[in-house]
Amino acid sequence: MRFLVSTILSVLLVAGQSLRAEQPVQVDQELRHELARIVTQYELPGMVAALVEQGRVTRVAATGVRKLGDSEELTIADRMHLGSCTKAMTATILAQLVDAQKMTWNGTLAELLPDLSPRMHESFRGVTVRQLLTHRSGLPANSPLMHAADKSLSTRDQREWLFEQVLAMDPEYEPGTKARYSNLGYMLAGFVAETVSGDTWESLMRKRIFEPLQMDSADFGVPGTTGKLNQPWGHREVSEGEIRALQRDNPPVLGPAGTVHASLMDWAKFVAVHLKHQPRPPLLMESTIDEMHRPYPNGRYALGWVALPRWWSPGHAITHSGSNTMWMAVVWASPQRDFAFLAATNSAQHGAAKACDDAVRFLLEGVIKKVEDE
Repeated sequence: MRFLVSTILSVLLVAGQSLRAEQPVQVDQELRHELARIVTQYELPGMVAALVEQGRVTRVAATGVRKLGDSEELTIADRMHLGSCTKAMTATILAQLVDAQKMTWNGTLAELLPDLSPRMHESFRGVTVRQLLTHRSGLPANSPLMHAADKSLSTRDQREWLFEQVLAMDPEYEPGTKARYSNLGYMLAGFVAETVSGDTWESLMRKRIFEPLQMDSADFGVPGTTGKLNQPWGHREVSEGEIRALQRDNPPVLGPAGTVHASLMDWAKFVAVHLKHQPRPPLLMESTIDEMHRPYPNGRYALGWVALPRWWSPGHAITHSGSNTMWMAVVWASPQRDFAFLAATNSAQHGAAKACDDAVRFLLEGVIKKVEDE
């Protein structure tokens, strides 16, 4: 049966229109009904989900409210916090610098950060960009120093101060010997990009990703205006059964590891790049995209993505999830089959991740049913 479905799915490889063609998309009522069921089951404030095929959104819907206790409805144009799904964007910035021959995946911290090199712990000097992006750098997941930098400094200077301290310390483990998820590793990768390019990470994101892809809703931090309901609020379970609406985010210094927000329609434009639907001029070389999706030997993490075997995706499916403890976002994609599933909810309460998985599963089942009917 799986062989049959895999064969049938090949019809999805026909040419399609690009997301950047700005085709109007109608809310999918069947999907909306399913999302409403999921939101009710998991007692979430709201949810949005989308299917991307051949570079365009073919199904999208939203349901629920922007904020618990308020009647303002969540829409498909609303901005959702993507959390650690930002990491694929940061890795894409590094990939562009590799394509431009400004650095290599195997460039070391000692080479790429010469001003910090004399004060680095010896074990960090040989850590490569590839090890940062595959969570094999020896850095811990986080550091209390992320909150300790002088806020009068620019965000870029805060990152420099942070890594002057962190890279002088003993590594948590010998770099390269194991994989341990690290936000610090991606923050450091963002700082490497800043140092190599001479531009800030935030500016690189705008110039190299948001603007070329016309991701007009994309920005950093809390969506919307503080104290207003012009965008959704995040929600957190503060005690058993008590969900609180909040407008908070991690400090800007954490940006490269997870502070982007965007509508799902705009997030889909970025994901489509990794389905090989490039704008003109392209963001990345095709060989570089393939390299980004290749998992580290004997590991699961690739460059900005988790790469996992799935029966519905030849080679590997790529995926990531993200949460700043008030939102939850999930993406699954098959680069070879040229489709992706996106889901996000404005809460990180218990069950939020499972709810996003349920939305993805519904979209996947719809793709399989459609091609079987054809």
